[in-house]
Amino acid sequence: MAAIALHRAILIGFLTFCDCQRHGSFEDQYMGCYQDSVDRALEFRQYKLYTGTNSNGKCIRECKAGNECYCGSRYDYGRLGLRQNECSIRCLRNIEETCGGNWFIQIYSVCPTGKYKGAGDAVINDKPNCENECHCKALPCLYSNGRCTDGCATGWKGHACNERDVAECEGARGIDYNQDCHKCINFTCECNQQYERTNSTCMDANECNGTKGVDYQQDCHDCVNTNGNYYTCECRAGYELDQGTNQTCIDIVECDGTKGVEYDHNCHTCLNTIGSYTCECRAGFELDPITNQTCIDVVECDGIRGVDYDRNCDTCINIDGSYTCECRDGYELDPSTQQKCIDIDECEATKGRDYDQDCHKCVNLIGRYTCICDENYKLDPGTNKTCIDINECLGERGVDYDHNCHICTNTKGSYTCDCAKGYGLHPNGESCVDHSKHSSAYTSITVIMGIIVILLFLFTTIFAVRFLTRKQRRGENNTATVLSAIAREPAEYLELLGLVAHVKYIPVHANNDSPQIHSKQFSDPEILHQREYDDIGVAALKQTPGATSGNTPETHYIAMDSPKKHTNPTVSQSDKPKPKATLSKTTKTMANTSDEKLGFAQVDGFRGKWSFLAFQCPKGSDAVEKFWKLVNDRKIQSVVLLEDVSSKVLPAVESVGSFNDIKVICKEEWQKRGIKKFTVTLNDEQLCEEAEFANKGGICVLTVDHKLTNKDIISLRQNLISSERSPTCAIMCKDGQQFSGFFISVNCMLDMADEGNKIDIVQGLQQFKNVRPDFAPTDEQILLLSHLAKDYGSYGKELK
Repeated sequence: MAAIALHRAILIGFLTFCDCQRHGSFEDQYMGCYQDSVDRALEFRQYKLYTGTNSNGKCIRECKAGNECYCGSRYDYGRLGLRQNECSIRCLRNIEETCGGNWFIQIYSVCPTGKYKGAGDAVINDKPNCENECHCKALPCLYSNGRCTDGCATGWKGHACNERDVAECEGARGIDYNQDCHKCINFTCECNQQYERTNSTCMDANECNGTKGVDYQQDCHDCVNTNGNYYTCECRAGYELDQGTNQTCIDIVECDGTKGVEYDHNCHTCLNTIGSYTCECRAGFELDPITNQTCIDVVECDGIRGVDYDRNCDTCINIDGSYTCECRDGYELDPSTQQKCIDIDECEATKGRDYDQDCHKCVNLIGRYTCICDENYKLDPGTNKTCIDINECLGERGVDYDHNCHICTNTKGSYTCDCAKGYGLHPNGESCVDHSKHSSAYTSITVIMGIIVILLFLFTTIFAVRFLTRKQRRGENNTATVLSAIAREPAEYLELLGLVAHVKYIPVHANNDSPQIHSKQFSDPEILHQREYDDIGVAALKQTPGATSGNTPETHYIAMDSPKKHTNPTVSQSDKPKPKATLSKTTKTMANTSDEKLGFAQVDGFRGKWSFLAFQCPKGSDAVEKFWKLVNDRKIQSVVLLEDVSSKVLPAVESVGSFNDIKVICKEEWQKRGIKKFTVTLNDEQLCEEAEFANKGGICVLTVDHKLTNKDIISLRQNLISSERSPTCAIMCKDGQQFSGFFISVNCMLDMADEGNKIDIVQGLQQFKNVRPDFAPTDEQILLLSHLAKDYGSYGKELK
């Protein structure tokens, strides 16, 4: 605390409070805020105001305070204690200044330290008259005469301590002048650099009390003053003192140091930052969010399957910096990634060890395998992994085993027969024959078989020679042959090969300019020879007797009796043609309902008994999905797949095929004589709710992977009828019409026969041609039609 310089000091009374001290223009004369009591800090009260305005200047000028002002010359005004923050009450009617506090006074010297009263009045122009200098040791000099109560400062002398004492600088340092005066010259001190003169001494210049960035460095975190040696700094963590200046803090580059010492041992790649560092972490690790200075393991297994770890990882196992998997049966750990489970292809491994010994053809599935079984075997429904023998003897006689097998005995992959007395086992081992009719054949079986082989060889040789000769002749005389065929059987040729229904006979004229019509008949398809099969393309239809030059033109057709009535139906040769079987008047052939993407057409069968949808093999999963949705929506319960198109629309057996949104589940039932039967169920939330039958009884799918024969069509038709399903059937082949049209046409013809009508081949073919006008049967199919009577008479009866 500095003492007041004059003999008068002031006590400022209080009226209002504020949160800080305000001194007006007398800041440099302020000594401090001191405790007061009834034993006043200063001895004289100059005035006490109740009205008017009080201020520090008024009290200094009049030595009267305000509303109380005390004056005095005592230097122990601080005896009751310094309380700098207690003088916060505003002056009476003067809010710009504070006037002490509750029993606290603000002490001012009348003149600033080192000054005292000059000539004239005590106050001039509202300011104290303080014109003269004094140089006291510590306390202010007296206001009235400048006397120093504690003596003159070094280098000064006289009553008012304002005369130079020359002898001091010639004396001893620390005795005649101040110890801290670096160089005494003419009663004053000159100070070294980084020191400042204060009265007659040199004091260290404390840069740290100055402004950061001005008096000391901006990057000095905590300034520490040093005596005469400028200053130094204390630095925060991550920084160090610049050894070049010792006055600024610079960043520590931890990453240049030793791993595990300057930066964390688990920091994979150290990245320096200002005042610190952070890390880049390897895959499988992440930056510790608490310290940002170490890498910690990412526990992928706590995350989301398919996001944080592979979707095909069955059981995720965390390891440091990564993860691996435990796989369920049928899967193994991917050796390349060690992070997902992949299917084990058992079928690539050893039979009897990796897949069942009795699995005939192993088919790999996701997570397991199944089998394709040889003919007369089926997939074991218990395991779906082995083939078991089909016991034909438990089936239907005439269907599952031969009608003429008296007592069926199952064998592995086949069966044999025990025959009744008088019968013997046929060489095929699957039927019984009458000894009375075939004894000689059995006794001479070896000779007969030899003769048959020789005859077959000769027949094949003769046929090949004739075929090549006829082919060359047809190539040379193509036009003449066709004209000759038209001349012989004009109407029949146009009806069968051109599929023009109801073609009238071309009349035979009397003159030689008109073509002469000839009739070619095939009395019994069972005895047709190769030459006649070749001619079937020219004249396949039997001419009705009585057609002559003068006849009224009529429609002709091939007809045969129903096999219900005849064991061996033949082509009719009656003189009166039976009226042609026609469609019901109330049943119309449906218009061509087609979809270009799927390529299908809808055709009604004979008298509307069946409704067929002929499809082209779809291209792409979108079209396959649309096919199965259409099958489901139209409640189609029977599907026939021809020309091996099953691989395009059916998944592997016992697996689920996904065609976009629809799932197809396929189960193989049996395979016989080149025909396979599957049961298909569909699964999709968006499928038609009214067609949920597909998921209950399943869809019957029959497949043929070779060219159609009459026996194939008869067998397929028999299975469709016996399944007792909806009469709507979907047929699919590669081009959508050639095999489908032939299949539908033959079905129409056989429906005619089943109702007791004669089969009209032209009308049967015309059913499909009404919808697909460009359909025409091939020569091979025409040849098959010529055998239809015999095949349905024998093979149809056997199936029944």
